[in-house]
Amino acid sequence: MEVAGRLAEFGLRYSEANSQDRPELTPGTVRDLEQLHMTRETRIPSSFLCPILQEIMHDPQVCADGLTYEGQAIREWMETGRETSPVTNLKLEHRNLTPNHALRFAIQDWLCHAHSALKL
Repeated sequence: MEVAGRLAEFGLRYSEANSQDRPELTPGTVRDLEQLHMTRETRIPSSFLCPILQEIMHDPQVCADGLTYEGQAIREWMETGRETSPVTNLKLEHRNLTPNHALRFAIQDWLCHAHSALKL
């Protein structure tokens, strides 16, 4: 979904006149809003995006196809019984996932720098 549509969705959800009808603003929601803001203001390196979710990864995991996915997304993919790569559609040799620490650190570093740049 494009940034404007997601922002409109957030706005409608959290603009109820009666505060009791408004959902609680959770840390996850705040993170999502910050990510939307950064998406609009800053170009996200494509390698930081999960091929399944098209969102910045927080728990990047390398799959048997050699590609990196958001951990929860690839686990859900596999839990549905799929035995193929979400990208290539080729059969996966195994279902083991390996944390991609280097990419996670690179994403965290980029997020810190991008967040700092937005505050300037």
